[in-house]
Amino acid sequence: MSKKKDFKWMDKVLENSKLTEEDAERIGHNIKHEIGKRFSKMTLNIKVIPNSKENKIIEETDRLKIYLKERAQDGKANKALIDLLAKHFSCKKSQIKIVKGEKSREKIVEIL
Repeated sequence: MSKKKDFKWMDKVLENSKLTEEDAERIGHNIKHEIGKRFSKMTLNIKVIPNSKENKIIEETDRLKIYLKERAQDGKANKALIDLLAKHFSCKKSQIKIVKGEKSREKIVEIL
């Protein structure tokens, strides 16, 4: 679901340095992790099924189908959706934004 970035340039820089292979691997991994953390975002197509027996996420080929206990009333299901996605992807709730479909079962959600 997330896009991978091309880091071939980093391999060329590390190739010309005087670091050991182990150090280069460790540094390269840390740099790649930081770059990915700062510049990546994920966009998800989601179908929400509110008023379900349990909260669960099912991965389909082109979207996530998310069952929520909360009813689709006064934004309760949207809040529950954000809570569940934050736990699932191990991120902060503030990093999750419903881009399209606030009042629809079909949603586009962005995770920063």
